[in-house]
Amino acid sequence: MTAAEAAEAASREAHGGGDGVTKPADDTSPCSTDADCTMTRHPPGNCCASLCTPRAVTRTQAEALQQRDQSCRCAMPLCRPPLHEKVAACVQNRCVEKDAGPSY
Repeated sequence: MTAAEAAEAASREAHGGGDGVTKPADDTSPCSTDADCTMTRHPPGNCCASLCTPRAVTRTQAEALQQRDQSCRCAMPLCRPPLHEKVAACVQNRCVEKDAGPSY
């Protein structure tokens, strides 16, 4: 492998190497209201919705993850029902999870 090929491979790895995993800078900001945020089951940078406990992201990022999900081969995780529901909220221009109370 030449130095140029090594540099290109390192750049591809840092910016998502085509393996279905991308490394986003920050998918929780910016937001200005709670309506700018939503929950997703996608881990950061992954094209498959594999989390049992959803996390908060911007709506724009959630839409991008949903579109990418359609082009990936994903196994659905077996998850038990959550003990507490989570909702997305905008706090200091970042989407965060907040406890909405028991889900029963």
